[in-house]
Amino acid sequence: MFIYNHIITFSLISVIIFMPISLFIRGFLLTKDIFSDKTDEVEGNISDLKVILLIVDALRYDFVKWNHSDNMKPYLNQMVFVNKLFKSNGSNIILYEFLADPPTTTLQRLKALTTGSLPTFLDIKSNFWAYEIQEDNIIDQIVSRGMNIVFVGDDTWSKLYPNRFIRQSAYSSFDVWDLDTVDDGVINEFDVELSNNDWNVLIGHMLGVDHTGHTFGPLHHLMPSKLHQIDSFISDIINRIDSNTVLFIFGDHGMTESGDHGGSSYQEISSALIVYCKNETIIDYFNTDIREMQQIDLVATLAHLLNVPIPYSNLGISLLTNEPNARKFFMKNIKQVYKYFRRFPKMSAEFSRNQAMDILKQYGSLNESYNLNDRDFIVNAQNFILTMQNICRSKWVQFGYSFMYCGIIFLSLTLFYLLILVFCYPITYLDLLNFQLFINIIKIILLISIISYLLYYFHCIHNILVFINFIIILVFPVIFLKKINYFIKLYLLKLIHFKNYFSLFILLLSIFAILSNSFVVHESYLLSYFIFGSFGQLFFMRYRFNTERIHWKSYLTSEKGKLILSIIILLFQLKFSTIYWVCREEHGIDCVVFKENSPISTISSIISIILLMTAMNFLSKR
Repeated sequence: MFIYNHIITFSLISVIIFMPISLFIRGFLLTKDIFSDKTDEVEGNISDLKVILLIVDALRYDFVKWNHSDNMKPYLNQMVFVNKLFKSNGSNIILYEFLADPPTTTLQRLKALTTGSLPTFLDIKSNFWAYEIQEDNIIDQIVSRGMNIVFVGDDTWSKLYPNRFIRQSAYSSFDVWDLDTVDDGVINEFDVELSNNDWNVLIGHMLGVDHTGHTFGPLHHLMPSKLHQIDSFISDIINRIDSNTVLFIFGDHGMTESGDHGGSSYQEISSALIVYCKNETIIDYFNTDIREMQQIDLVATLAHLLNVPIPYSNLGISLLTNEPNARKFFMKNIKQVYKYFRRFPKMSAEFSRNQAMDILKQYGSLNESYNLNDRDFIVNAQNFILTMQNICRSKWVQFGYSFMYCGIIFLSLTLFYLLILVFCYPITYLDLLNFQLFINIIKIILLISIISYLLYYFHCIHNILVFINFIIILVFPVIFLKKINYFIKLYLLKLIHFKNYFSLFILLLSIFAILSNSFVVHESYLLSYFIFGSFGQLFFMRYRFNTERIHWKSYLTSEKGKLILSIIILLFQLKFSTIYWVCREEHGIDCVVFKENSPISTISSIISIILLMTAMNFLSKR
């Protein structure tokens, strides 16, 4: 019966632990369906315009916007030529604040800038290994229309879009200590490409500003010199392009005052977008009533400008509200967005019933209002797409905090119960947790689920999963604490001795350390330090001896002596293993990359093997 109750108890705990973790994952690791559908509807001939896309990685909005405050930071007012353009050629240039959706890692920004879709937080994992994009995108649409693209810069582009460019010069993007190689390469290649006439779209991606921010921060004296270089490069481009070329200069994200860009602050999502063309008529097409735009709007704008199909998963809005055929393009834009939305109810329960009905109603009214004047129809179309953006952001970009909070609370209660179980074992209070209790818990869960579904069906609650878990959080502690309350008083405090304090302290310290970015970066060193400390405490508590009376020879051949020597050898082994650790870019120059054929690595490997075999030999003779 005792074993039977143990099995039931631990099975129940496993199920209960799984539930809050699943709930937390539901709110934290946001995902979405990826579709391979392509848009192929297009009317008319391709545009004869040329487009230059110059991405200045981490070009924050205030790096470009002229500042008149007295508190001048090093990066302010460094782009003098660009500012002169705004003053002298205001009808040829526009500045927008370019807002990104988190996460603001470069790969996710490039996906959004080319597909027009929103990223999810889980996408951040792929920032370190780029893969070919299968989703419909503006690059493939341009190529499918017979237009040529040339690329220079960050090699992430060549990984995302292999075999799309007629020429490319790609540079590695992960050496953040190299501030100039990529930028100099882009400048030199542009000098050649601006003289060529066989491209329709020229893309350059510079990394110097981003690398300066990562390595030194934007307040460092190297940031102004890097911005001066960008400013001078823009001057050279503008002096060489003709009136048939539209120049887009923008950042993919911003950065904090420490140079980071995860997406948690406004500085990290705010970048600059400059649109320049010597033909004032083209600039007049753009919506100048706004000064902020979403990064995903660039895709629809480029599709409109070049007269190519809008990518299937695009959620952006064209900025060309004053273009003569804007009404027709916006009709295609809302049809494409609505078609994309219609896929989701078939694939998953992403959207609620009320949201789906509201979107269907708006789409129907837009079709009926197509014959209104251009301005009214375009405004209605923009509002429809903005509604779609907000709904999708709530599902894919904004964390589900209610799920996360319920998961954390529920998991904390479960771990507390597990802590009691561990400290009180093998006290026979487990006999209280019999099969009938297990059946009663199942009945309670089923009853709560049925009541919750009925409330959800009659629109009394909006989120059935959160409600179910909230009720369970309230009910379960009452069930368990009623059974084990007096055992806590009698046994728990007695079983927590001084020898356990240090282990608990190490455990709690390692948990809270992950809240610090520095400890996350240097987690390997931190854990090694904790392991050394734990063994030191173990020696102090369990293997104390009097050195005046001890017989060393007999002690070293004893079981305790062999175990101590084995642990010491294993600690040396742990120290030697550090040479095999993988270096991250955040480690900087302090981390040395392991080289297989170097003499030091060979000697270290031999020593590590000898130490490991010695320790195993000691342990096998216990």
